[in-house]
Amino acid sequence: MTIHEALSAVLSQRSQNQAIFEYTPDVGPRVISFSQLGDEVVGLSQEFTGWGIGKRHKVAFFLENSIEFIESFLAILAIRAVPVIVQLDFRKLELEEIFSNAQPEAVISEDFHLDILRPYLGNRLVIGRRNHRFYRIQNGSDRSTCAEFPEETASINYTYRGYGYPLGALAPHAQYLNGANCFQKCVQFQRGGSLLSILPFSHMFSLVGCILLSLLFGIRIIISRSLSPRSIFNIIREQRINYLISVPDILLMLSRSIDPEMSFPSLQTMVSGGSLLRLEDQLCIEQAFGAELLNGYGLTEFTPITGNVRGQSKKGTIGCPSASLEVRIESENTGRIGEICLRTEDMARSYYRRAKETSEAVRDSWFLTGDLGYFDDSHLVFAREKKETRKVHGNMVDLNEVRRAIALIDPTLEVKVDCIDGLLLARLGIPSTVVFEQKVAEIRRNLRQSIASYKIPGKFYRLDECPPGGSTTCP
Repeated sequence: MTIHEALSAVLSQRSQNQAIFEYTPDVGPRVISFSQLGDEVVGLSQEFTGWGIGKRHKVAFFLENSIEFIESFLAILAIRAVPVIVQLDFRKLELEEIFSNAQPEAVISEDFHLDILRPYLGNRLVIGRRNHRFYRIQNGSDRSTCAEFPEETASINYTYRGYGYPLGALAPHAQYLNGANCFQKCVQFQRGGSLLSILPFSHMFSLVGCILLSLLFGIRIIISRSLSPRSIFNIIREQRINYLISVPDILLMLSRSIDPEMSFPSLQTMVSGGSLLRLEDQLCIEQAFGAELLNGYGLTEFTPITGNVRGQSKKGTIGCPSASLEVRIESENTGRIGEICLRTEDMARSYYRRAKETSEAVRDSWFLTGDLGYFDDSHLVFAREKKETRKVHGNMVDLNEVRRAIALIDPTLEVKVDCIDGLLLARLGIPSTVVFEQKVAEIRRNLRQSIASYKIPGKFYRLDECPPGGSTTCP
């Protein structure tokens, strides 16, 4: 079954209940019902088809969280085209790799983002979004597409494994559908409830846990692009939010901004994922909000892999394996910590046009996550990354990509990149004759053009310096 087929049964009920509530500062709320959403998806799919998007065409997405993101995502799936999900934060180095690898026939973008994409648009069909509407900017070529991915592919979602460049995971429809069901078995959201999402929809965590789960199970999606604590707290109270999904960093930031006199009686459950949640932070967040916080674990290749069940959470763990998959720990020695491996028919089993990387990630039908952990009874505990990636504010950062970006600015530099307590650090082999601060300023300026801002190291040191918290042998 495809995502479109599964949702058609829900949307065809033509319920007048609210499906999506979008709040944008200085603009005001926008609301759409389930029946309106179904009509909009049908209309957009017809419009996109008329503009030249066909079955199995790859369509690159560069959209903010919005009603239109959800509508266009579902419309592309209805056509049986394949969304290529890309973060708006990506810049030259990342975009060159993705456009070279994916070679999308069409691009859908925010109007304000087109200048950044201009070098990659070529003769592709380009569709812009402005004032809540889509419009055609340029026609695409008439070249036919070659279907180089399985028929079951729903989308291509870019992620990292430490190679220094992004990999396009071929996510099947079953991953989305079974992932949403696994998610629901953990969180047990009730039909008619309200869910607040403040994560980018470009993450698999949001696509499965916010969009698809909500639409399948009749949950109202509340969209807020503002991370202002005051704005978030007002939305929780005014919209009677029952469920909140985010990453640990954001939840912790919000919890520290809550006044002791403040309460959120409607809030029942929070869900954390995307990066490590420390036990002390979990306790702090739960106490501040007065609601249970469920911690889980998933990847672009499958979400969720594990999750704590509502009312049965084991703090300090990432929960039990989802029922639809097998999870094992592959240890190189007799220790309890080893690489987390999973197996299921529903996961992304390959990376687009990356045979070598696929063969190194999938062995004998087992997917090697590149993350280390161990079992505590039936619950899994996340230890650390094995692969050369780190999570920064919920975003995956490939350390080799950051090294590569700096090396492209100055090939003569020796560069070492690490992440300590969530802060990216770079050590540079800058000669003593060069003014360090000036060189760092030049590197920062160039990095802003070449990689996403969250990948730019927060601190720079000389190669012979040891950063605070680093190894005593780091030089």
